[in-house]
Amino acid sequence: MPYDVIVIGLGGMGSAAAAHLAGRGARVLGLERFGPAHALGSSHGGSRIIRQAYFEDPAYVPLLRRAYELWEQLEVDSGRGLMTQTGGLYLGRPESPTVAGSLSAAQEWDLPHEVLDAAEIRRRFPTMAPADDEVGLYEEIAGFVRPEETVTAHLELAGRRGAELRFAEPALAWTADGGGVRVTTASSTYAADHLVICPGAWAPELLADLGLPLTVERQVMYWFQPDGGVAPFVPDRQPIWIHGGPELQLYGFPAIDGQSGGVKAAFFRRGEVCTPETIDREVHPEEVEFIAAHLRALLPTMPNRLLSAVTCMYTTTPDHHFVIAGHPQHAQVTVACGFSGHGFKFVPVVGEILADLALSGATDHPIALFDPGRPAMTRPRRKVVPDMTMPLDLAPQAAEVARVVAGVRDDQLADPTPCADTSVAALLHHLVTLTVAFRGAAEKEPQAPGPYPDADQLPPDWRQRLPRQLDALAAAWREPSAWEGSTEIAGMTMPGPTVAVVALNEVLVHGWDVAAGTGQEYLADQASAQACLDFAVEIAASAPEMRNGMYGPVVLVPSDAPVLDRLLGQTGRNPSWTP
Repeated sequence: MPYDVIVIGLGGMGSAAAAHLAGRGARVLGLERFGPAHALGSSHGGSRIIRQAYFEDPAYVPLLRRAYELWEQLEVDSGRGLMTQTGGLYLGRPESPTVAGSLSAAQEWDLPHEVLDAAEIRRRFPTMAPADDEVGLYEEIAGFVRPEETVTAHLELAGRRGAELRFAEPALAWTADGGGVRVTTASSTYAADHLVICPGAWAPELLADLGLPLTVERQVMYWFQPDGGVAPFVPDRQPIWIHGGPELQLYGFPAIDGQSGGVKAAFFRRGEVCTPETIDREVHPEEVEFIAAHLRALLPTMPNRLLSAVTCMYTTTPDHHFVIAGHPQHAQVTVACGFSGHGFKFVPVVGEILADLALSGATDHPIALFDPGRPAMTRPRRKVVPDMTMPLDLAPQAAEVARVVAGVRDDQLADPTPCADTSVAALLHHLVTLTVAFRGAAEKEPQAPGPYPDADQLPPDWRQRLPRQLDALAAAWREPSAWEGSTEIAGMTMPGPTVAVVALNEVLVHGWDVAAGTGQEYLADQASAQACLDFAVEIAASAPEMRNGMYGPVVLVPSDAPVLDRLLGQTGRNPSWTP
């Protein structure tokens, strides 16, 4: 079946896009790596705050007004209760961003609000104990929405409207040209006129070609049973709230899940950098103690006993504004990512915007703030220097590649490899030259850049020469001096640890290329493969020009795939490649 639009990612934004697109009569295919409304990304946790007096930037208010309209329409269309207005209190010192920013938005857009002093806050909301010098902006229209129910509602609507939704089928690769787009999964390759990518925390992989400076962060949501029970915290007595101290923002909800459901709270943007593969899903006692201490200062009875805690991920931009736009290089592709921990309240209007962009190439909504080409997204990026406490040992992988080289038959030299247009012989020639070059880099004796891989220049004694050179390369990088300061490789000066990882990556990945091209088993040293994977992911986010000079377009593989497979995908290789 031909499709008008393929949507990659069916979380909050992708499910909304699928529903809006299908509602306009488009033939939609939705692809999701997990199941419906899963808890492994950024659209779970039972509740998300919704508000209009927006301290992040008053420019969001028109979108929020439209979002409120669409939330109400979604409830009607789906028959589900999704939005509850409890009132919202944004409190802190008057000059804090939480208070001053909310007041600025309310005044600019003439939003109904009240400013309360500390005594009035304590009187109206007895659970709260702000400091005497703190104030709060109260907004009656604020409240919360249900993320899992919202995703489910949009998926149901999309399905009823004719969309084809495929779960547990992650996109492995996508391409775009003048004829449309193609998306490859483990099951098939699908074609369409347009592609909408809503990757969530997988944006650094799916959109590696854009080089967006995105950071994925681990966040934790907590549910406590208050001292004395939840009665003082029920929605008609307790608003949603955001407290903006000098260093931390803390937020919370009323008791919305019954007598035994507790009360939820979390920090806003106090996260640890992670990836979807490396996130620590366990919540540790010291984390619970830290938030309990901060909660106790504001809501003394709330953090009596921890009931549960769940992790999720933010994908943040440097300025915390979203990325919603057409792909700069592909007119048939629309991207939505970098929602920076405050995007879910916009879900239905983002779905509407994505449908506009996919079907007409433009939208009437104000989205200039979300341009991926804005200065905050194009500023110079930091140097890429691996964070290592101990030098890597290249010897295990060098030995494995030497074993593979010994298994190459003469009649296989002209065979293809996963490196495009590169035969086995040409790749062996490349290994001959790169082992010399990277040994010279370790010894701080730069070598002239080797010739381009050329089968005709493979030396006759390559079977004897390559094992010796691989061993010498590993020995050179065992010397502490190799890791000190900077060194030169291919005419570029880089820190020694960076060059070491590049050398290891070249040996490990090209060793796999030779093994795949000659039908041999290949074993990757796990520590080496993980170091190379971490490096590849890092440079995709922070130095895309370097990444694009080293690797081909990312091939997506499942997040739970072996480390070697994920590394191969990051370097533009399909782990299932066969001659």
